Parts: sequence; C-alpha cells; structure tokens
Amino acid sequence: MKKGKADIFNKSTQVGRVRFNDESSTVFIEVLPGVLEYDIPLKRCRTAGEALDWIHQIHEKTWGREVTADLLDIIFIVVPSSIWSGKA
Repeated sequence: MKKGKADIFNKSTQVGRVRFNDESSTVFIEVLPGVLEYDIPLKRCRTAGEALDWIHQIHEKTWGREVTADLLDIIFIVVPSSIWSGKA
C-alpha cells in the first residue's frame, strides 16, 4: 500500500485524488498525498453489488467522504455500464 512519490499518480485517468491505471486495471485513491494510496482492483468490481460495496467501504473510512465523489466519477468512467443494468 505504501509507495514512493515517483510511483504515485503517474499518467492515467484521474479525477481529484482518485485515478485509474489502465495497465493494472486498478483504481488508486490518494489517502495521504504523496505518501499513501489505497487501491481497488477493477476485477473486484464485476457486478453492481461489488462496485456498490467498494463505494460503501471507501465512504465509511475516516478519509473516505472527501474522495467519494471523485471515486464515483472514476467508477462511472471505467466500470462497464452493462453491470448497472444487470447484463454483466
């Protein structure tokens, strides 16, 4: 979970403190800027229930409320829309 400054937030899709890395198919949340990030592998968001579970888990963290809107923006960009309609 801890990364060096050079490893955090390289080129990728980013909204605020949340980014998606296409190479690793992972959503990264910058918890402590430049020091600590939290990651969510996209393979763990294959259903609407799994995605909603992650949203809830992050929202309940002490730092989660301040990044929840950014997380939602990224999730709606990178998670296929078909999972929301039950077609996944």
